[in-house]
Amino acid sequence: MIAFEHVTTKGKGFRLQDVSFRLEDGYIMALAGENGAGKTTLLKHILETNISYQGRILIDGMDMKKERNACLERIALVSDGYRMPVNYTVQSVCDLYRGFYNNWNQEILEEFFRKMGVLGNEQIGNLSRGGYFRMQLALGLAHRADVFLMDEATSGMDPVFRRELWRFMRDITAEGADILLVTHILDEIRLKCDYRGILEEGRLVRWEEAGLE
Repeated sequence: MIAFEHVTTKGKGFRLQDVSFRLEDGYIMALAGENGAGKTTLLKHILETNISYQGRILIDGMDMKKERNACLERIALVSDGYRMPVNYTVQSVCDLYRGFYNNWNQEILEEFFRKMGVLGNEQIGNLSRGGYFRMQLALGLAHRADVFLMDEATSGMDPVFRRELWRFMRDITAEGADILLVTHILDEIRLKCDYRGILEEGRLVRWEEAGLE
């Protein structure tokens, strides 16, 4: 479960303004809006420590401000914007991550790698965009994340990868995870997500079941 309760950014610059929503376990929410609407800013409020805000952000009922480390244990990020050292191998990144998470499961990681054709000896800099996302998904599964934050994960991908990713997303939500997907692809928002939120100038102006017009 992920919830925002009247989240308003403190200070100057671009701000979220009284954003509230609640996404229960087992569902996919699409977060849409034009460039500059606040989509990336909303994700930064979850992940970064240098942003001050009023209100509460809850992960599985825990307050991010009060139980940050426990909350981060539950979160996986899938994003082009989060870059890893290009000279590391996939396996060396996994070994690094394993040291940070109490719930790490190596068997889950290796099974996903076999299923998706991810090679542990491949360098990060040589991965395709799809391969990079597959690795991030595997890391989230290995530390048993409950909340997946996906930043434009399907944008610009070929149809085969997009179908594969959507199958994966439905598989993990069927097991109780929830997904917050930042996207601008309208057919995905209308047809494949359970809920959609529309941001404009830092405000959540719509929150509804997807498919409703």
